[in-house]
Amino acid sequence: MDSTRRVLEDGTVAIQGDRIIAVGSAREMAARFTSRETINAHRKVVMPGLIDGHGHAGHGLVKTLGMDTDDPSAVAAMRERFTLVELLEAGATVMLGSDGVAPDRSYDMFRHMFQAMRYHRTAFRDPSVLPAGKVLEMVTIDAARALGMERDVGSLEPGKKADIILVDLFRPHMVPMNMPLYRVAYFANGNDVSTVLVNGRVLMRDRQVLSVNEEDVLNFAQREAEAAIMRAGLAKLKETPEGFWGRSWLPKR
Repeated sequence: MDSTRRVLEDGTVAIQGDRIIAVGSAREMAARFTSRETINAHRKVVMPGLIDGHGHAGHGLVKTLGMDTDDPSAVAAMRERFTLVELLEAGATVMLGSDGVAPDRSYDMFRHMFQAMRYHRTAFRDPSVLPAGKVLEMVTIDAARALGMERDVGSLEPGKKADIILVDLFRPHMVPMNMPLYRVAYFANGNDVSTVLVNGRVLMRDRQVLSVNEEDVLNFAQREAEAAIMRAGLAKLKETPEGFWGRSWLPKR
């Protein structure tokens, strides 16, 4: 994705240091450059990293906690539609934010793209509202512009930071591998990201995190979350509530 929204079927991105230096067809790029390292993107979508406009890192350790109690943020999102479409029509630059993970949301911006389309199409009762391309812009180039970072990130263009993700199309819910823009916007999820580069550095390759020991981090997070819940006296919130099964409504508290 660049400023003209090109989609290259057999494209290559050339990186030097932390910057993209060229984008073009595989044949053109092979004639111009000799690579020190090549990342095989066969059956992958190569695209800018998705930008989350608003999230809470610490909430990752308390996800779902209090889900069945009154959460003002979650309730407000259900009762009122944000005037996103009106802002776009007024010429505003709008980005998406996960507010992750408080308590019913994730940091998965693929999921939030789909939700944004679904919520607003339902509200307007019109399937043409918020096209998939606009939503893709709202997590890439528009998001970068909203943050004042459009010169560095948000699209794959020479001179910009090499912040890149590879999305695996060769998965049961993504095949057939046609219409990649629609497949990414409607069907992809965070687990489909196979490789991640930040500042030109490969942080994850083929779903293997290289920058930290993933198992150690997850074990540490589990221990600290349980300890924090116990210290705060919130263990009861982990229990499955009455009415969870076999009812159309949870009992009012």
